[in-house]
Amino acid sequence: MPRKQAPVGLLRLSTLLACLSLLWQSPALVFGKEPEINFSAKDQQALQKDIAEFEKKLYSPYFAEGAVGMSKSTADKAYAEGGKLMAAGQYKAALGQFDKAAERYKSKEERALYKDKAFLNFRISRVYLARALAQLKLNKGEEAEADVTDAITFCPDYAMPYKIRAGLCKAKGDRQGYLNDLAKASSLRPVPPFLEKDMSKLGMEGRLNISKNSTELIQRKLHTFWEERAKLYYKEGSAGAKKSKALEYYEKGRTTRDEGLFEQAIAQFDKAVAEYKKPAERALFTSDKYYKSSLAKSYQNRAYCLLNLQKFEPAIRDLNEAIKLEPLAQENYINRGKAYEHLGKKSEAERDFEKAKTLKPSELEWSHPHRDHGSRRHESGSDLSDRRSDQRHQNRKQGDGQPDSGKSAD
Repeated sequence: MPRKQAPVGLLRLSTLLACLSLLWQSPALVFGKEPEINFSAKDQQALQKDIAEFEKKLYSPYFAEGAVGMSKSTADKAYAEGGKLMAAGQYKAALGQFDKAAERYKSKEERALYKDKAFLNFRISRVYLARALAQLKLNKGEEAEADVTDAITFCPDYAMPYKIRAGLCKAKGDRQGYLNDLAKASSLRPVPPFLEKDMSKLGMEGRLNISKNSTELIQRKLHTFWEERAKLYYKEGSAGAKKSKALEYYEKGRTTRDEGLFEQAIAQFDKAVAEYKKPAERALFTSDKYYKSSLAKSYQNRAYCLLNLQKFEPAIRDLNEAIKLEPLAQENYINRGKAYEHLGKKSEAERDFEKAKTLKPSELEWSHPHRDHGSRRHESGSDLSDRRSDQRHQNRKQGDGQPDSGKSAD
């Protein structure tokens, strides 16, 4: 579903930073199969420089000596060097740097730089996650899984480690582990809640803390992306998107959904569904494929809101409609499976989870509804092998209980 406009100010800072910080892993950010947002090597270098400055302003309050303390971190330097080596395809050398970073985080000198233990744990988690990615490049699946579990142990409140471990579980045939980690990942954000809160504060004050040139670069890339995507969906491109009353209601629904105002969001998605069913709205689209996909996302988002309000049967009805329209969207089966679980319909839930295993998410998610995950934190410093075992047990136990509230569409 193309949006009418996509200024940088509307992007969640957490997602922007998470996406841009992964540039060294891939030359392109892909939002669906097409179109793509591509950054040249020169663009990547400029953005990475700005992101480093952004991180300095965002992260320095977590250090005892502010930016000075941040510059003293030898663990961070090793981590950054490992990232450069990963980008160059030197995975073994990168692993060595990540090993150094993990070891240095154990030192009293390194720990003394931090005044916020939750943030320290996130930094350590990030190193183990990077090490896991290097292990995967070296075809060391068991070592990668152990490192991902360590990443979760130190900081269990962001999505990426669970996504990676879900893939590892799937590869080795661990069905329950795959489903548990997939469900957990779908309920979390790109960064921990405490960090997103501070990022959001910066965003609300209008200070992205990246240069004017980088801001303009991102705006140009996003504008081009949405223009090209609108051409795929609408006969008149962005002009057609502007004519769409359904899209207008859909976007209002997304906004209120992101604020956790689920009743209000449902009212907007009700209007979007009603508009999509009108012949005039259907006539705006270039093909039946894109029309069905857009209508499906309205059903899916309304179902997501209903799940959050524990209205499981109406949610299932909406998901049934979404699946008819878009039968290969993984999240529809995940959400319907969760609804069936809440209703005690285990065989139906099992069938949907099995189906979800065979599918991929419809798109890379770069906007998510707000969720409150509490202030659960793990302190660093205890024996990792014991904690790894405890975390595995905890995650499996959570997976057997009540499911999370679901996964939204773009």
